[in-house]
Amino acid sequence: MFVEDDFVLCDVWGWENLMRVMARLVDGGSKGKRFNGAFVGTGGSGLVFHRSLLPTLEHLLSVLASMEASNENKPMPADVLMQQCLSGELSFCPNDGYVISSRMLMGHRGGQISTGDRLYEDGKWACGWRHPKHGAKGAAVVVV
Repeated sequence: MFVEDDFVLCDVWGWENLMRVMARLVDGGSKGKRFNGAFVGTGGSGLVFHRSLLPTLEHLLSVLASMEASNENKPMPADVLMQQCLSGELSFCPNDGYVISSRMLMGHRGGQISTGDRLYEDGKWACGWRHPKHGAKGAAVVVV
């Protein structure tokens, strides 16, 4: 699971529901479907990848890092690349869908000092907020 240092799991409620999301990821639901992973936070936090996707993800991140090291223009930030691979939006990542929690299981604690030019209001992306991927194509929802 990828977690940024300014996102925290939402206490016991977050932990218990993370286990429910992980169970759905592992068992695939009623039809035994395999998912790419799960997403219980936002941005680069709360991304959980199925182990079968890890070699692809490792390769993509390695290519991105080598582009950055050689001062080439990189196509997108690493967190966006991981999200798009998880959701199957990139052609070289399987389009097997993913699992989300209906509400965010992680809260953003560092909105006033975010990366780049982005600043967020206090409480933005808080525990219990509706997950931003709710309703997205390919997202299987675990209601929490």
